[in-house]
Amino acid sequence: MSDKRQTPRARLHVFASLRVGRQILPCMLLDVSEGGLSLMLMREEELHPNHQVQVSFKTGEEHGKSIDVDAVLVARRGIAGMPTLWHLRTRRIDLGQRLALRDYVQTQQLRARPLTSAAA
Repeated sequence: MSDKRQTPRARLHVFASLRVGRQILPCMLLDVSEGGLSLMLMREEELHPNHQVQVSFKTGEEHGKSIDVDAVLVARRGIAGMPTLWHLRTRRIDLGQRLALRDYVQTQQLRARPLTSAAA
C-alpha cells in the first residue's frame, strides 16, 4: 500500500476534541501534518467520510501551542471491540497555527533522526 501523505508528519498522542456540528467528541490525536491527521475516537459514534469537522488540540509540550484545524473525515478503520481510527484531510488552518504546526512537525522529525557518529 502506498503512502498518500504529501507533507511530513509527527506522532503526537495527545487528547483532543473533535467537533461535528454541535457535538464535541473526545479523541486521541495520533499523528499530524499540515496536510492531515489521524485520530482515535474515545467512544463509538456514527460518523461518515466527507463530514466536515474541527479538531482542537495542543502540541505535545507541557505548554504547547493550541491549534484548531478544519478538516474532512477521509477514511475509517475499525476493528470490533477497539476504538475507531479516522484519517482526516485538513481544509483550513489559521496562518499562525499553521506555522506553529509546521515548526512542531519539523522539530519532531529532527528528534526522531538517529545520531550519526563523526568517526563513521
